[in-house]
Amino acid sequence: MQVSAKRLEREAKMLGAEIAADEEAWVEVVQAKPSSMACLAVDGTGVPMRPVETEGRRGKAEDGLARTREAKLAVDGTRGERDLGATM
Repeated sequence: MQVSAKRLEREAKMLGAEIAADEEAWVEVVQAKPSSMACLAVDGTGVPMRPVETEGRRGKAEDGLARTREAKLAVDGTRGERDLGATM
């Protein structure tokens, strides 16, 4: 089966329009008040690993072996007027 590039482009545009219309029918639009502050918290911690998972990595231990790998966690959100006095 051979399809021209133009035909493929037309079909993709029609399918995209159908998908957009379906999403609009199912997605509820929520109008929220703009918050007064955006917040981002990032932290890293060492996660214990098996020796095979740290093979070839330099560690901080006296013997130079790595026993953990760093995992990062990031959380973002907003703070409204009621919780501006709260600490993160």
